[in-house]
Amino acid sequence: MMNDEQYFMFSDDTNRELDDACVSAQNAANQGAGLKEGSDGQGGENPHRVIRASAGAGKTYQLTTRYLLLLRAGQDPDEILATTFTRKAAGEILGRVLGRLAKALVDEGERELLSKQLVEGAFYEEMKEPMDRGECLLLLKRLVGRIHRLSISTLDSFFQRIASSFRLEIGFPGDAIMTDERSAIATRLRWDAIEAMLSKATGSEDDLRTLLRLLKELYHDSVRQTVTGAIDEIVMGLYELYREVPEGTKWSRIEAVGKLDETGLQAAVERLVGMEDELAQTKAGKVNANWLKAWRNEVACAQAGDWGGFVEKGIAKAVLNGDEKFSRAEICEVVRDAYWVLISHARGVMLERHGKQTTSTWRMLRDFDVCYRRLCGQRSVVMFSDVTHELAGYLGEQESGVMEEIYFRLDGQVKHVLLDEFQDTSRAQWSVLEPMAEEVSAHVDGWWERSLFCVGDTKQAIYGWRGGCAGLFDEVESLPGIDEGKSLLRLDESRRSSQVVLDAVNRVYEGIGGSDVMGGKPTDYPERVMAAATMGEMFGEHRAYHRDLGGHAVLESSPAAVAREDEDDGDMVDEVVGHEVYVAGRVRDLAGRYAGKEIGVLVSRNATVNRVLFELKKMGVAASGEGGGVITDEPAVGAVLNALSMADHPGDKAAVYGVVNGPMSEVLGLKGRGREQVEGVSKRVRGMLLRDGYAKVIGDWARSLSGWCDGVAVKRLGQLVDVAERYEREGMGGSGGEGLLRPSQFVKYAEMTRLSEMSDAKVRVMTVHQSKGLEFDIVVLGELDQAIRCQWLAVAERDDDGEVVAVYRSGDEVIRAMYEPLRRAYETRCAEQWVEELCKLYVAMTRAKHGLYMIVKGAGMTKKGALRSRGGSYAALLVDQLCEVEEEGSGGQVLFEMGDADWDLQMKRRTDGDGVEDVVDEERGWDLPGSIGRLDAGEVLEVLGEVYGEKDDEGERMWTAVSPSSMEGQGTVLAEDILQVEKKEHGGRLFGTLVHEWFSLYGFWGEEPRVGEMGGRGGVERYWLTGEMDATDGMLLQVGGNAVEGLTDDEILEKADPFRAMLRREGVQRALRRREDGAMDLLWRERGFAVRVADGRLMRGAFDRVVVHRCQVGDEVRVVGATLIDFKTDRYEGEEGLRDKVAVYRPQVEAYRLALSRLLWLSEREIDVKLLFVGTGEVVTVD
Repeated sequence: MMNDEQYFMFSDDTNRELDDACVSAQNAANQGAGLKEGSDGQGGENPHRVIRASAGAGKTYQLTTRYLLLLRAGQDPDEILATTFTRKAAGEILGRVLGRLAKALVDEGERELLSKQLVEGAFYEEMKEPMDRGECLLLLKRLVGRIHRLSISTLDSFFQRIASSFRLEIGFPGDAIMTDERSAIATRLRWDAIEAMLSKATGSEDDLRTLLRLLKELYHDSVRQTVTGAIDEIVMGLYELYREVPEGTKWSRIEAVGKLDETGLQAAVERLVGMEDELAQTKAGKVNANWLKAWRNEVACAQAGDWGGFVEKGIAKAVLNGDEKFSRAEICEVVRDAYWVLISHARGVMLERHGKQTTSTWRMLRDFDVCYRRLCGQRSVVMFSDVTHELAGYLGEQESGVMEEIYFRLDGQVKHVLLDEFQDTSRAQWSVLEPMAEEVSAHVDGWWERSLFCVGDTKQAIYGWRGGCAGLFDEVESLPGIDEGKSLLRLDESRRSSQVVLDAVNRVYEGIGGSDVMGGKPTDYPERVMAAATMGEMFGEHRAYHRDLGGHAVLESSPAAVAREDEDDGDMVDEVVGHEVYVAGRVRDLAGRYAGKEIGVLVSRNATVNRVLFELKKMGVAASGEGGGVITDEPAVGAVLNALSMADHPGDKAAVYGVVNGPMSEVLGLKGRGREQVEGVSKRVRGMLLRDGYAKVIGDWARSLSGWCDGVAVKRLGQLVDVAERYEREGMGGSGGEGLLRPSQFVKYAEMTRLSEMSDAKVRVMTVHQSKGLEFDIVVLGELDQAIRCQWLAVAERDDDGEVVAVYRSGDEVIRAMYEPLRRAYETRCAEQWVEELCKLYVAMTRAKHGLYMIVKGAGMTKKGALRSRGGSYAALLVDQLCEVEEEGSGGQVLFEMGDADWDLQMKRRTDGDGVEDVVDEERGWDLPGSIGRLDAGEVLEVLGEVYGEKDDEGERMWTAVSPSSMEGQGTVLAEDILQVEKKEHGGRLFGTLVHEWFSLYGFWGEEPRVGEMGGRGGVERYWLTGEMDATDGMLLQVGGNAVEGLTDDEILEKADPFRAMLRREGVQRALRRREDGAMDLLWRERGFAVRVADGRLMRGAFDRVVVHRCQVGDEVRVVGATLIDFKTDRYEGEEGLRDKVAVYRPQVEAYRLALSRLLWLSEREIDVKLLFVGTGEVVTVD
């Protein structure tokens, strides 16, 4: 068995030994407690848990505790699946698991805390023994030893693993480019698919009218973008519904009845025309003026066949709605009967037309789907959602043995399923997970065999727009084996927020059904009433775990906007007077008042992120933005994109003008706008792109432009180079050869790319969705006045099991009033949207630990002197639930305030048992016990020492990291090495880097060369060169370009001839040859290492070249020695100069010798060390 000091890695043998050790230790513990070996602890509690945990209640803590409990029970990490929704969250889970064990290993207090937590969570008495340091170390070693086999990942990642193993069955391409539906590459694909669909359209006039109506419904006659972009918005809104319900029959379920034949219709219209005398009359015996006006309009509509206009308002609408009166006059039976005949006809006509529109919508989506799938296949692009849908479809078709087949393909069985943030799971994702969840939940005899753990919060379900279905929580709770009394748990106690913050949350959500915004008559806003009832059922009073945490909650209004009349539709709208400026000013003040505290500025839209960031930067506030930033907001980037647009379209006058009148004119050598000159430069640019690629060309341009740019512009240009690299990795943005040949494709790709302005600034601006899972000392909510509008283009009618019965175009209010199934489906979908909006507000408010500042716009006044209504918005709800003063229309007013603004000065002190005062650490993540972020550098090294090696004789635990190269010259360091002066960097150092990289391509000189994929430790070694001519210019350029930065291709190739001259030297060739009796030798090239040496140092570095001497001894192959060769490019004069060089490098190579002896279990005497001076071919053996 290897010494723990030897390697900073575990072999498979070591993993098996650790597994056996852990299981043996657990069996011993079980036997000591009276259990048999391998016992599952029969008679314990139900092993399954379904937890509904409110914000800050410790969802991740609960999940990581379960994970540690399973490890402690001896369960194999390979058989535990823990999934969540983002890579960040998956990394946090893994970090928490490792961090809690690591902290417990080096801190006795933390170990006692972890032991207590695990004992409290244990299902069986036998598992309630305290955890000692030895067990903690054993668990940590076991976990780290199998870290490459852990299944702690996103759902998308887990589904990709399954899909890869069913690649042939579901048509999953081997070279797939994986991307998200909202990425630039996905947008490009959709646009291309839409253009292909439109170019091949063979639909009827009904289909065209349907498309135009959809555009009108979405943009209200004001399309502000390209037609393709507008249709893309429609597709994005409907495509997921189509994928769930691709059957055309379910898009054709509207029943149109009640239409009259021509004779009956003529009679009904004539009856309406002749009933003026039967209309409601005034006391004076005259026809009611409002009745007369409505009747005349309805007669005109009926005679013109305008049935939508007929029922839109007036008497017909009142009859349709079942009202007893119209304009305060009773509707008599004669009038009602006459109108009802025509209303029934109108209903039949309109529903027939609406049914055709729904079918046409389905045909449009079907045609798009055909084009889209074909393009995805041609460009090898796979969306994350595609994996889920295809996998769900394939697995759903299998009759039996699904799980056995999955486990077989994955080379491992899942016995324990841990699901995080379950409220965001979609129906498609659940259809893949459900068989696995059912299998594990069916085992109720003991958690040794199977267990299901599910945690989430339906109040934080904010991803319904991408398919998340919080209602699936109920399905989990009804799985076999889930015991309502033992398995279900609810947590409403927050370990994050102060009680002041939670009291504000409680005031908003407790009794939300009584709010004027959410309540009222059910017939007025039925969707709001339904949403309030749903949220009321989910919400329970929130309490703070740490009652002494200070806090401050404020609702305030910015100065009111000035009302003006919109030129388009006459509605009263806000004149922009700088709400974002006011918000930014408040953030500036808070950042100054609470210096060092983290402030999260949360808004609804990415565009608002950019505006608030802009205002903050103008005020000198350091802030970072996440999501939504565009790369094209910098003129330098625009200059580069102009050059690319011109290269694609030399006739693009705007692009040519931008190039000629900007810095790119000098870079490209374009001095005028003459046709021949422009076409010549454009052709040259296209040639450069074909030869060198986008990243290289744009990188060269960026370096040339840097002299004209400030720091911000240089940063943006660097980001543009990153975008170009991603464009090339993604197969030219998913456009294939066209994307390479057409620079305008890259321009569109860059324009659609969104950036995150990340920094270490304490102020962070982001959308509410991006804040999910984060917490801040202070939260500022600055975009609360947007009206919540339901604009669903289509809705689904579902049965009690959630299955789709029918799909309908949403239509307008009149259509919905005529068809009850459509009305119910639409109201249900709108209620779901309102629930999601309430969840978004809840998520935003509960990110705050201490300070919560909600800023609404001042209401302003109507022309009649009344407060303007805020409609259906967050602002309206917050004011309704929190406002404690009489609101003034002018704004600039504190409407609600709770707590103490000096919470930061009130750090409570508590006295421990020894009478020593200790400040309560309010910055500590209370729900993050054992977070790895709390380990300091020394503790990290101590943990590494415990896991990977033993203490030295002196008990030293604090390792000093050193490298052999730092020992050359016996500690002498030149000033130019410290300063890295330009001459040195661009001279010998870069040349030395190139030479080392190129020599690493060489195997044993004179043998058969190989080029291709060959298994190698730590990566894939593509080259095994064995002669001078094996190193082609292209090969040296590719390898050298990846190894060094700052050199052009020509500068790299200038070094190729001197390198080949080195290869021709006899001493170099001799050093590269295999030993005469070395048929079994192994060759290491540029092999990295990290070993602990006796004096407590952690030595890290890389060997240039090591030949491991091996021979056959009986049935074994043994390592009997080694030769270490270190390449040197130094120049020297004469033998004395050579001796001086050897003396300088001796400490370095002796350190290499020591490290290699530790790695190979050899004595230092058994290792030959040679310095190869490649410039002269001199080989010096260092004794």
